[in-house]
Amino acid sequence: MRQGRRRENLTGQKFNRITFIDFVEMQNGHAIWKVKCDCGVIFNTYASTVKYGTTKSCGCLKAENCKKLFSKDNGTETN
Repeated sequence: MRQGRRRENLTGQKFNRITFIDFVEMQNGHAIWKVKCDCGVIFNTYASTVKYGTTKSCGCLKAENCKKLFSKDNGTETN
């Protein structure tokens, strides 16, 4: 960590579908956190990607959006 900089405590904060659980480590000047998605998946990710909206879920959101797009485009219902 750079001298004079304090790591932001994000524990319990939620962005999109992701809730910060615990700080893991600093890697190349970037904070890595253990996070939990609303769907229940727990994974590690850079805090900055979550805070700036690059990472919004564990991947479940993309899957849901693709499923919706597919059902709209083809006029079919998917389970």
